[in-house]
Amino acid sequence: MSRRLVMVFGVVALGCGSGSSAGDVVADGWSRDVPMVDRADPGDEPGDLPREDRGFDAATDLGPGADGTASDPGGAPDANDDVDDAKGEVGPSIPPCRRSSACGNDATCNLSSGGCEDRAPGWGTRPAILSVYPVQGAPGDFLVVDGAGFLQFSTTVKIGAVSVGALSMDIDENRLVIPRPAGASGVLTVSGLGGSAQYQAPIDTSTAYRTVQPCQPDDPPATGVPGAEAAVAGPYAVGFVDASVNSSGLRVFYPATCGGMRRPPASGTFPFVLILHGDGCASLEYEYLGRHLASWGFLAAIPGSVANWDHQQIIDKGLNSPQDWLPELAGRGAGGSAVVFCHSMGAERTLQLLSTSAPVQAVVFLGPVYTTTSPYGQSLFPVPGLVIGGSQDGQSSASTFDGVYDQLQAPKYLANLQGGNHSQFTDDKLWDGTPNGSDPGILARNRQFELVQSFSLAFLQRIFGLPQPFATWLVDPGLPDEVVFKSQP
Repeated sequence: MSRRLVMVFGVVALGCGSGSSAGDVVADGWSRDVPMVDRADPGDEPGDLPREDRGFDAATDLGPGADGTASDPGGAPDANDDVDDAKGEVGPSIPPCRRSSACGNDATCNLSSGGCEDRAPGWGTRPAILSVYPVQGAPGDFLVVDGAGFLQFSTTVKIGAVSVGALSMDIDENRLVIPRPAGASGVLTVSGLGGSAQYQAPIDTSTAYRTVQPCQPDDPPATGVPGAEAAVAGPYAVGFVDASVNSSGLRVFYPATCGGMRRPPASGTFPFVLILHGDGCASLEYEYLGRHLASWGFLAAIPGSVANWDHQQIIDKGLNSPQDWLPELAGRGAGGSAVVFCHSMGAERTLQLLSTSAPVQAVVFLGPVYTTTSPYGQSLFPVPGLVIGGSQDGQSSASTFDGVYDQLQAPKYLANLQGGNHSQFTDDKLWDGTPNGSDPGILARNRQFELVQSFSLAFLQRIFGLPQPFATWLVDPGLPDEVVFKSQP
């Protein structure tokens, strides 16, 4: 199943998975969970804070007309809230989160804002808004709304006095990606078959946000200190910019001096990675990965386009001229070759890239799905690579993971996450089971995020010839209950 997104600057086909979605999971009766235990990192990192006071109860928070704020059920943000609901960011008394599991099992960490964003454990039967980010942006920039009860063709959005129809945005059951129309400022209302929900903190859309923005007091700053574990944020803050390529759009994450949209980039040159989606959900579903990699010194682009030529152009810009996306990124491209990440049917798009002269030196596969049969005696993927699969992946299988691994050149690695599933390679798309660890045999979403981040970071550091503080992830991750691992260095 593919989706269309009519953007301010054109039309783009989007998607993430490879097939149909599971049945409706009722979101009523949601409850909080205690912070998960990170078995790979028993020690605490800065930002590993409990969320006992940040939960919500569907009976009071998520009825028709609820505003979806995290700590003020049914009402607008107030001075007593621990979370700055206007920007999805932490208040002055709470340090920024630095890893996914810092937010417990019902939320995840936004490294750009430093705040924990609530996530729904199911599809829901009526619209509910749990997080909105960023509230400030220029016309054409993406506004990402996470919640529940969003249905294709029946969901509409109004921002102030400006209406946004279902065909003018990208809709997953739990995420809306809205290209901001000009003049779209004010209260955000999401309406659907089950009612409506409002986010009371005003959305601000202005051309003033097209240029680089100065750091604000509540922006998470660059720490200059790399995380002691691969799943913890690196030394940089995470900036991002929304831009266009031909008739499509993309979001680019980059190392910054403070976190947020169009914040000042950090000094240096940064290797480039391209993250390609598959079919079945929004393309902008890999922010957890793009942000993490940016915090460790990489440029990471997530395009909406499925066009091979667009992907080649994005790689060229990312390596050589990222200033085309943001003038202040001039000189930040590292040149050389790129690494491509691909989820699900994104493997097909990667096949197309590898058949061109695009400078791709390695590939990371997340739950790969592809239909092309390898010619006898030939490899479809003649590059080094990392394959990350999930034992509970309902759209791919261990034989597919092994098949991709067998075709790769050394160094190559395969990590099959026990309890991992197809949807939890994405930010907020649900196919297989609930994401909060309540289903037996299913990894909690944040645990899968952190395993993907850890293997990916270790692999990139090796491929790009960088210092390798986490090389053991590519030798023996030491997690026999969670990872079936093999490698050919």
